[in-house]
Amino acid sequence: MWEINEVNGRSEGDRSNTFAYVTFRSMKGKNRAEKLFMYAKDNSKMYEEEHQKKFFDQWLDVSTVIAPSNIKWRNINVSYCNRCSRSICMWIFAFVLLALAFIAMIFFKDWSDSLINSVASAKPCPEEGVEVRVAYDDYMLPGKQRQGYHHCYCLAFNDAGAGFEDAWV
Repeated sequence: MWEINEVNGRSEGDRSNTFAYVTFRSMKGKNRAEKLFMYAKDNSKMYEEEHQKKFFDQWLDVSTVIAPSNIKWRNINVSYCNRCSRSICMWIFAFVLLALAFIAMIFFKDWSDSLINSVASAKPCPEEGVEVRVAYDDYMLPGKQRQGYHHCYCLAFNDAGAGFEDAWV
């Protein structure tokens, strides 16, 4: 039986490959190899001769692989470090995008609230009316802090019959 040893070009410490793709001439040969090695580890508990099926003192994991056309062969030499750095960059990009979306959501909610507050409030206007200075001070406040006095002043000004033409004089 042929062995992999230092005379044949490889030492026992040289185990750089963790996967091997084997091509058989027929499906019958493939099925035979699968039957030979698939249950060898389980059968070795009962039969001592199954230990001869070990490869470098390790059991082989035999299974049908995906089709070679599904493998991206150009990426076969991409290192583990390269894959990790790419996935880290993608996760950072995703979190930054999520943070930007959250900030934009807060900004547009605040803008929407300020638009709603710039329109008339549901608060009833005082009976005695509102002075110009109070209405102007109310208008200069941020949208969420307005009390609606500017709206009340404009309503009273319009109800008094004074047109908007007189307001600019």
